[in-house]
Amino acid sequence: MDTKSYAESLGFLHTGFNSVDRNIRHFLYRHITGKDPLSFEYNSLSKGDAVERNPLTERHTFGTLVSRYNAVAAPENQIDQRIVTVRNAVAHGRLFKDHSRTNAFRIVNFENHESDSNKMTVEYFIDINELYIRDATCLIALAIDRVKKSIKALIATQIS
Repeated sequence: MDTKSYAESLGFLHTGFNSVDRNIRHFLYRHITGKDPLSFEYNSLSKGDAVERNPLTERHTFGTLVSRYNAVAAPENQIDQRIVTVRNAVAHGRLFKDHSRTNAFRIVNFENHESDSNKMTVEYFIDINELYIRDATCLIALAIDRVKKSIKALIATQIS
């Protein structure tokens, strides 16, 4: 896989994670309010407007959204928690190219060092290869499918 393919794949993953986030927010909004998320009047908003706190407006982390979703979703539609780690790596990690190897990339995530404020500690790293990208893509596709099934089931119960 060349550099361009890696960049395109990481962009695809980022878009996929945004789709999972949006679908979870739509499900939670409908679950909590009983309203269609498309009824939320976002087009008329102006800077400084105060809006109702709900899953569409709250600034929860992706991990919190997945946990909140899994807490109310049917067991067969729950999302694998590994998606949070994969998403956080892509969203917050730093991508480095290993120049000693052809087309080798690694995502490294750093955290503050415990005792030295001038240093960072490697929290984790992930070697990016075609298998990793395929597995991450499968996690995303499965998550989207499960949330959409939950949305359809919720709509069916709200209609009847």
